[in-house]
Amino acid sequence: RKISVARYAVYGSRAYAAKRRLPMSEADLKGHRFVVYRPDPTPRPNEAWLLQFITPDQIVGAFAEFALMREAVTNGQGLGLLNVKHSEPDDNLIRCFDPVEALTQDHLLLVSPEAYRRPEVKKFIKFFAPRYASIFK
Repeated sequence: RKISVARYAVYGSRAYAAKRRLPMSEADLKGHRFVVYRPDPTPRPNEAWLLQFITPDQIVGAFAEFALMREAVTNGQGLGLLNVKHSEPDDNLIRCFDPVEALTQDHLLLVSPEAYRRPEVKKFIKFFAPRYASIFK
């Protein structure tokens, strides 16, 4: 069952925008600095998408914790791919262009039919699904 959808876009801070013109599309990403979320050595899908448009030397920071990466964007260290739902309310962040469709992620809740027949599992799903979905809506 699909319970939410996460969308990602390139964001920069007002401090970054005061120093440099923000990109208006993927074609404008050259020459900008980026910070990425990299919890392990393998590039995540967001970073792999980004590397289609920039060179690795444009990545000035890689963070194992998403909150630290977001803070680096907020402080103007570079641009970053951030979750739209969590970034739009922040007045310090500016979305550069529309969310990247290729990075849209459906969040699924998978339960086997056998487990779903158990009353406590149904009760948990009824409790959990709307709360988790509200994080990304």
